[in-house]
Amino acid sequence: GNPMDQLTPEQQERVQAFMEYQQSVPRIGFPTDVRSLVQYNHGFAVMSTNSKSMPGYPGGSVVGFAPDEEGRPIFVFSGMSSHTVDILADPRCSVTIADKNFKGAADGRVNLMGTCNRLKDPEEIAKAKEIYLQKHPGAFWV
Repeated sequence: GNPMDQLTPEQQERVQAFMEYQQSVPRIGFPTDVRSLVQYNHGFAVMSTNSKSMPGYPGGSVVGFAPDEEGRPIFVFSGMSSHTVDILADPRCSVTIADKNFKGAADGRVNLMGTCNRLKDPEEIAKAKEIYLQKHPGAFWV
C-alpha cells in the first residue's frame, strides 16, 4: 500500500507541506552538480580512448585524476600504458566520473568529452604534480 496511509492525518499534512516546499526550493543547477562530482570524488575515473592497437574500437582504462582549480581533470600517465599510446595518437577521449558513493544507475555520474593536452611548461607541470599528489599522496611515480 501507500506509505502515507500509515501516517496520522497530522503527519500526512506535515509531509505534504514539506513536499510542496521542496518544489519551490532553488536548485543548484546542472553545471554545479557536474563541478561537484568532479571536485569531490575518489580520484579515479574510466577513460575511453580511440584504440591505436585496434583501430575503430574504443579502449577503456581506469585512471587516476585530480581536478585543477578550474575543474579540469589532471592525469599522470605512464609511457607504457595503452591509454597513453592511444592519446598520443589521438588526444580525443571521454572520462566517466562517478560519485564517490556510487552503487547503481540512479547515482550521480558525469561523462566529460574532450581533448587531452600534454603539459610542456615546467611551471605548469610542477603545479599539476602538486595538485595530483594532494589527491593521490601515495603516487610515488609522479
